[in-house]
Amino acid sequence: STLNMSTVSGQVLGASTKCVDLPLDFHRGNQSPSTKKLQDFLIKKGYMEGEVTGFYGDSTVAAVKDYQKGKGLPQTGMMYEFTRSTLKKETCQ
Repeated sequence: STLNMSTVSGQVLGASTKCVDLPLDFHRGNQSPSTKKLQDFLIKKGYMEGEVTGFYGDSTVAAVKDYQKGKGLPQTGMMYEFTRSTLKKETCQ
């Protein structure tokens, strides 16, 4: 079996998402590389449809709320400390 060859520390290679470490709080209206990184994560995880635009609009707010709901966090739709740290913990193992 080649399965053992394709796993590293419990993660299948290629299946993990890049580390999403967002250094600052941000929310609706933001336009930045951090928003692009967040949108890329949300799309890959199935929380958001469409393309990475870098603009934190309604679809990003809705996707963040879905992510927060799935993680048992307050559903604000904004990227503040509790959501940023959860996202970092999930993706930067």
